[in-house]
Amino acid sequence: SLGGISQQVNQMIEEMVIAVAVSILLVLLIVSFVFKGLKAPLAVLVSIPLALIGVVISLYLIHGQWNLAALVGVLMLTGIVVTNGIVLIDKIERNRKEGMGLREAVMHGSLSRVRPIFMTAGTTVLTLIPLAFSHGGDSVVSQTLGIVVIGGMATSTLNSFLVIPILYEWMQGRPLRKARVTATLRGGEL
Repeated sequence: SLGGISQQVNQMIEEMVIAVAVSILLVLLIVSFVFKGLKAPLAVLVSIPLALIGVVISLYLIHGQWNLAALVGVLMLTGIVVTNGIVLIDKIERNRKEGMGLREAVMHGSLSRVRPIFMTAGTTVLTLIPLAFSHGGDSVVSQTLGIVVIGGMATSTLNSFLVIPILYEWMQGRPLRKARVTATLRGGEL
């Protein structure tokens, strides 16, 4: 092509941004189909931007920049983060189907998934540490990829146990609160 290498790099970055957006959309569609609604998938998808907080912080700390390797890392991170969220929400949903109340289902589901989620995050981080701390002229791309995924995993794992359960309980509890208020009002009118 006439544009040269910089145009090709910009085109690859644009394609990766599109790939990340399409992957998030596909995840939303699949998870909403599996959970038969949008509330649980939205609670899972919130973990993606929260993982990006760790990505931005880690890139800032190493004075890195957004490049193709960082976007590939975000694409990888999206899959891992969503998997952790699905594992957590699935357990909460199963607890509710077994007859647990909302708060009890969230608490038991979250506590029972601490170990699997930490194991997933830990093995991912440990695997990428050699990549993140590699030095040399040709390792800048792989170093950025490793650091992006490690930073994103650190924040997303913590947020999996803080934000997702709280958001899920809030989203699921709103209809319950409305029903209670309505029943109370109807009872008061009679």
